[in-house]
Amino acid sequence: MSETFNNIGKRILETTGSNSGMMIMFIFVFIISIYVAFQLYNIVIKTDLQTKVLLKDVLNVYSLDNTLNQVNLTSDDETITLPTLNNGMEYSFSYWMFLEKHEDSTNPKLVLTVGGNTLSTSDIIMYMDPNYNKMNLLFKTTNVGGSASSSGSGVSDSLKDIHDNHDCSFFKMQIPYVPISRWVNITIVVDDNYIQLFMDGELRQVIDTSETVDSCIGALSMKKLENNSNFYAGKALNSEKMNGYLSKLKFFNYALTIDHAKMVYKTGPVHQSILSKLGLPLYGIRNPFYRVDSSVDDNDAQNNE
Repeated sequence: MSETFNNIGKRILETTGSNSGMMIMFIFVFIISIYVAFQLYNIVIKTDLQTKVLLKDVLNVYSLDNTLNQVNLTSDDETITLPTLNNGMEYSFSYWMFLEKHEDSTNPKLVLTVGGNTLSTSDIIMYMDPNYNKMNLLFKTTNVGGSASSSGSGVSDSLKDIHDNHDCSFFKMQIPYVPISRWVNITIVVDDNYIQLFMDGELRQVIDTSETVDSCIGALSMKKLENNSNFYAGKALNSEKMNGYLSKLKFFNYALTIDHAKMVYKTGPVHQSILSKLGLPLYGIRNPFYRVDSSVDDNDAQNNE
């Protein structure tokens, strides 16, 4: 490498005067130094990859009180902070859910939110449809209320209002059918303009947030996730609580690959199980090892890591 630089320097000096040649050589070395420093910076940033387990015990969502309850807490009610985000537009999270049953309701059934402790301050909202066994996932845009039909009043704290009238305030993804009475793995990957949605290790939907939406005023972009964001479950205004369980909520400060998403699924919904260590993908069936017994306390030792 040093010989190459020397040869380049000699040729510059031969084809130009000594003063101008030295100036060109200095500029050339400066540009190369900036490029090398930039590449090294990217390498350092990309190697600071972190994974946090925010919820490792089985959580009975229906037993929570009628508010938004922070999920990423220790047994001593201390917050488990998310790993530092590089830019707020590259991250992934995964969780397991177990629905006891489906019943039609007036209001949607909340699964999880990410962001602040109200729906209006949430950046991501996941909920079950009130009439069908499907799950909707909403990702807040920076163009809140910016549609031809909306009044520009911003995002409501009512989940029913958001479900009925979210317009251009959110990008929407959907799982048309969520199985009942078995564990289901949901994984979301955000990588710049792309959002990928996985269920049980299989890619179900991809959206490009940079695409123009004709019904919206101006270009839409997804709101960046902040480092002080938290996960919440329970009940919000005009919502019902999910009749089921959550487990093994993980957050990654980088974008998972498709293969990695499959590996996350194969580890199973409960830590330290024999099948999990073997990596057997048996969670897509009604596996009796992972059926939830409602008579067992949520914090039973058998569910702990």
